[in-house]
Amino acid sequence: MAGLRCVFAWLLISAFWGCVESPILPGDGVLRTCERDADCATLGAGARCERGLCAVWQTTVEPKDGTQTEGSLDTRQESHSDIFLEQPSESQGPLESREPTEDIVGDAAPEEIEPEDPCVGGKLFCGGNCVDAQLDLQHCGQCDNPCASGQSCVQGLCVCPDGKKLCGEACVELQSDAAHCGDCDNPCAVGKICETGLCLVPCAQGEKRCGVSCVKIGDVQNCGRCGDVCDTGKICLNETCICPGDTKDCGKGCVDTKQDSTHCGGCGIACPSGKVCVSGSCTDACSVGQTRCGDQCTDISEDAKNCGNCGAACTGGKICGKATCQCPTARLDCAGTCVDTQTNASHCGACGQACGMGAICSAGACVCSNSNLTYCSGQCVFLMNEEAHCGACGQACKTGEVCWGGACLVAPYVLTHVGAVPGNTASFLGFPCGMARDANNNILIADFNKHQIFSVDSQRQPRLLAGSTAGFKDDNVAIQSQFLNPCGLTVHPSGDIYIADINNHRIRLLSTSGGVRTFAGAGPGFKDAIGANAKFEQPHDIVFDSTTSAFYVADFLNFCIRKVTLAGAVTVFAGKCDTPGYSNGVAGAARFRRPVGLALDDLGNLYVSDATDHRIRKVVLSSREVTTVAGSGVLGLKDDQALSAQFNSPRGIAWYNGALYIADRMNHRVRKWDPATGRVTTFAGTSLGYTNGPASSAKFYEPVRLLWGTIGDLFVADARNKAIRRIITR
Repeated sequence: MAGLRCVFAWLLISAFWGCVESPILPGDGVLRTCERDADCATLGAGARCERGLCAVWQTTVEPKDGTQTEGSLDTRQESHSDIFLEQPSESQGPLESREPTEDIVGDAAPEEIEPEDPCVGGKLFCGGNCVDAQLDLQHCGQCDNPCASGQSCVQGLCVCPDGKKLCGEACVELQSDAAHCGDCDNPCAVGKICETGLCLVPCAQGEKRCGVSCVKIGDVQNCGRCGDVCDTGKICLNETCICPGDTKDCGKGCVDTKQDSTHCGGCGIACPSGKVCVSGSCTDACSVGQTRCGDQCTDISEDAKNCGNCGAACTGGKICGKATCQCPTARLDCAGTCVDTQTNASHCGACGQACGMGAICSAGACVCSNSNLTYCSGQCVFLMNEEAHCGACGQACKTGEVCWGGACLVAPYVLTHVGAVPGNTASFLGFPCGMARDANNNILIADFNKHQIFSVDSQRQPRLLAGSTAGFKDDNVAIQSQFLNPCGLTVHPSGDIYIADINNHRIRLLSTSGGVRTFAGAGPGFKDAIGANAKFEQPHDIVFDSTTSAFYVADFLNFCIRKVTLAGAVTVFAGKCDTPGYSNGVAGAARFRRPVGLALDDLGNLYVSDATDHRIRKVVLSSREVTTVAGSGVLGLKDDQALSAQFNSPRGIAWYNGALYIADRMNHRVRKWDPATGRVTTFAGTSLGYTNGPASSAKFYEPVRLLWGTIGDLFVADARNKAIRRIITR
């Protein structure tokens, strides 16, 4: 029939027009999944299975010159909107009604209705098939995101098996891989092998490895296994500590039952008073060459208790030889004590040569007990970040440089910590919006676009803590809960994590028990109340006070700062909620336009970044007085005296070492306000982009949050670059 319709159309129109077949939806507009054409038979003739969906084929007349007419196939135009546009400022006109809710961060969803996803059960439609992106090796976390060789896809993240690390394109065992010994791209030199993550010379035949040293099999200090020391007098035979010759272990060391009067002829057989043991029998007479000392005969030429004379005992580990106390072979007399200078940390290699803190003595040399450290100038140091020994002992960095990764860098220096790297947008992050640090020094990240909470450990390995897909759901299993654009987060000393869930208009709690529940808030609006009876309007950031008995919330679209106690009581702390503006004053007399970032200084004062007012405000907690400390209120980029400086949508702020650091989002820079000098300066960043290097030449793309590390490094949530950047400042 299609062919007949085509011929008929050709006769009616002209030789310049042709007919083509094209798929359309079934008449009822419902998408149906399929595997073969027979699954679509109920839709009538012409129905086929195409890429897993049923479609009815029709013939459409098209002009041969490629133009489309009113009856040709529709074309779809995609539209894009940017969720990051700011709300209009008051200078653009009076606020006659509540301004529409906006997402300060993250990519806004298109307004048009998307076609129904043919996949069910949380699966993704990738390459014509429905796949489980939580487990699929070729589509891990998202379509066309294959895992490297040896990796597994776990909860949408490509991970290596326990004990292995991704090096290049494959997972390797860093403890034994000679090409990646201890760390990626750390090959062992020719003639060395990789053991326990260290490049070591192989042990010779008849030796075994103890720590980083090779010891002979039969060593009394490592008999049977490393660290097994034989009791005094015993020898190591076949890796077992035994008494030598005819001596026996009678519970208090090796004894010669042939002449020991307390074990005469056998353990526990004591000679009567006045008798001595000779050749294993109690007798009155001493044998030739022996001297009676007390109730026994002894050879004072070798008896350590009666060396040379009765009662002249050898001390300090010495033995009696030729009637003289002396140290055993391979031991030295150091200040009256026999020591093994091969293993003694106080006399390593020679008497009086002591090893420094954290070091042990191995084969007569001081080495660090921690294999990641190196013994330099009497101390154990980490060559990767030690300025005096950067990359090698004695290799010092110049003034103004810092040591990072074993190389001297000009400080401050910007690196990528986790996420996408320059030139490659692949990342487990979608839009990092908030950061905090837990008690184990893991970095916690709230991802605005992925609606999830991640943890990154000291080895820079990410782990999903909470969240699944966009929505709202409390759940006892954290990874099954749902958020809608989470951002600011903070950690209580108990380990509980409080999260500002922006577009669910709530404060959520990720507890140490592993569940997620709503702590305060019940949807958009404004209301002071207890727990779920209170209301917020897009809470963006959250910070505990110094007592950790209450926290403060930047209530973005209520234009004020709220206070929440651990009992869940929500009250207005500063500003007039539902009334935007700019003014300083006490408590409700002050006005904010878009409070978005919070931080506390060392004295407990609260700082607020006002995004659309382009200012930094200060709130004294005791008096609730609000003042302006930086920013003229004019959008721009200007380093100057604090109140003359200019920002462009400042977001996250962080206090460190007497100064406030500001994520100047739309200027793509990190700025610094120093109260001591009264000036605002640019700390890092030059323009929009993604470049690592010295802070004076590095580039960011919309930095939105800041977090100081424990060793003085500043972490930056570089949102549009989908990365957490690290500024080395030491």
